[in-house]
Amino acid sequence: MIIGRPLACEEKEPGMDLDFRQMVLSLCCQYSFPILFNVDLGHADKKLTIPIGAVAELELTATRITFALPDSGVV
Repeated sequence: MIIGRPLACEEKEPGMDLDFRQMVLSLCCQYSFPILFNVDLGHADKKLTIPIGAVAELELTATRITFALPDSGVV
């Protein structure tokens, strides 16, 4: 799962017991997939374009995200 960088919200909103990261991890704890946080996508100023509808393999390194797309990104 790739989680974009939250914009216009605090790490921990007033009145909440968990911060954003803890909330996502809590909701996904029964699953075994990796979760990547704070990616510049969506409504961020710097945007990573991720093709919708394509099957992709996500390879992570310390400073880079690489998508190996066996399918076309155009559906």
